[in-house]
Amino acid sequence: MVEHPDAVTEILHNPDIVRSLIHCIEEENIAVAKQAIHSLSKLSHSKTGLDKLFHSDLLRVVKEVMATSDVVRYRIYELVVEISSVSPISLGYCANSSLISQLLCELTGDDVLIR
Repeated sequence: MVEHPDAVTEILHNPDIVRSLIHCIEEENIAVAKQAIHSLSKLSHSKTGLDKLFHSDLLRVVKEVMATSDVVRYRIYELVVEISSVSPISLGYCANSSLISQLLCELTGDDVLIR
C-alpha cells in the first residue's frame, strides 16, 4: 500500500491511520509488526512523512508504544535505525527525537542482557 505515491499522500493526511500503524508494532504477530515497521519506514522517505512522525503528537504515540515492553521498544529502535539510514536529514530527525540517544544509552549501559 505505501508503495503507491497516492496512497502515501492519503495516509499522511490521515493521522489516525499513521497512529494505527504505530500501534501495529505492539502486535504479538511478528509479521504484522514487521509490516508496520516497513510501512512507517517508507512513509518517512519524504519530508512530509518525517514531519508527521517526528513533529506531531505521533512522536508521543511512538514513545508510549515503546513503553509497552522490551520487545516493542526494540521494534521501535529497529524502525528508528531504518529511518536513520535513509539520509542525513532523516538521521537528524531521529537524533532530534531523542530516540537514537535512548538506544545508545541502552547499548552502552551496564545491563549485559540488553547489550
